[in-house]
This record gives sequence, C-alpha cells and structure tokens, in this order.
Amino acid sequence: MLQFYYDCIDFYFDRSNFLYQEMDTDSAYIAFTDDHPFKNLIKPELVQHFKDHKYDWFPRDYNDKVAKFDRRTAGLFKEEWRGDAMVTLSPKNYICYLPDAKYKQKVSAKGVQQGNRNTDVLNPLGFETVVREKITLQAKEIDPNIKLKTVKAWYSKQLDIQRFQEQKAHFTDFKITSNNPNSWQIDLAFRNRKPYLTAININSRLGYAKIIKNKQAAS
Repeated sequence: MLQFYYDCIDFYFDRSNFLYQEMDTDSAYIAFTDDHPFKNLIKPELVQHFKDHKYDWFPRDYNDKVAKFDRRTAGLFKEEWRGDAMVTLSPKNYICYLPDAKYKQKVSAKGVQQGNRNTDVLNPLGFETVVREKITLQAKEIDPNIKLKTVKAWYSKQLDIQRFQEQKAHFTDFKITSNNPNSWQIDLAFRNRKPYLTAININSRLGYAKIIKNKQAAS
C-alpha cells in the first residue's frame, strides 16, 4: 500500500488535488478534487507516462474479457466504492456515504456487530456526532451467553474449515488424516530423554505424538 501511495498516487497527482482519508493493508480511501481524477488530474508532464504504465497498477480495461481476468489478479487496484462524504475515527472504524435519497453507505467498525442491532450508532449521524461533540458512542455487545449448540451449528456451515478435515491422505503411524500431506509438520521431540515423533496440523493445530521404542531403527 505504501508503494501504491508513493509510486502511483503521490507521483502522478499534485498533493493539492488529493487527500488520503484512510489506508488499510489492502485498500485506500482517497478524496480527490475531481470526479474523474485519473482522466483530469494527472500531472500534465506525466500523462503519457501514466498511459504507458497504467496497467502496472490497475486492471486492463480495453475489453471485458481481460478486465474480468485482471480483476482477480493480486496486486492490482480497482475502485470498490465511491461517495462524497466520509468520517474516519480510527483504523478500521469509519463510514462512507452519499447524502442523497438512497442514502448509500459503507461502514467499517472493527469488533462491533453490524446489522439491525447497532443501526442507531453505525450511521452517518452517529459518526459525525463523535467528531463534532467529542463524545463516545457505545455499541450493543453480542450476547455473551452463546450456547455450544449455536457454535457447532455455525462451525458446520464453514465449508473452508470442513475442507481441511476431509479424510483423504492417511498417516498410519499416527492414525491421522488430512486432505493435504503438506499441512502436517512432522518433527522429533524429546521428553525425559525419551524420543517422540510428533505431528502437528498447521491448519487445525491438532497434534499427535508417538514414542520411538527402537532407537536403532532406520529413519
């Protein structure tokens, strides 16, 4: 993100024409003085340079096929949201919105449950009030009495987690299974001068240990 700021935005635009509002590990919110900054605000002497190097930073846009492909390419930037107002209180704690009839908005509130529970706080007026009146607004906490049944129900729906638990490749020494042998870290450990062969799954952190009784056996 720092490279994008210094080598692209700060390089092609005069600082009087933009202001960084918020930066995260993979995104940036920038206020420009024009609705079409990459068309109208590039420094005159760098217009051709930008045209020559545009696709080093952004997806190709000369046809739909390559544009769709490049949008999935890591390291390239695309416009995710556009508005004309933003209140940033701290990293990962901001709101962007369009004060029109539709009242389109984008909210980020790290650690705060969104949705119907906190709509009275997570809105433009709530964020603006914090700045103007220098007060603190408190969101409602998630119900602390979450039952194990609820956790299990949520866990069963997480397909990415379940994928790592599919029984495909077998490790007979430990009677363990994994869908990817490379997800297991196998090592030799010692406890009370006794050698143990250990295996730890780097995804689930599940571990196994087996004592080695025959020290002279070939590895």
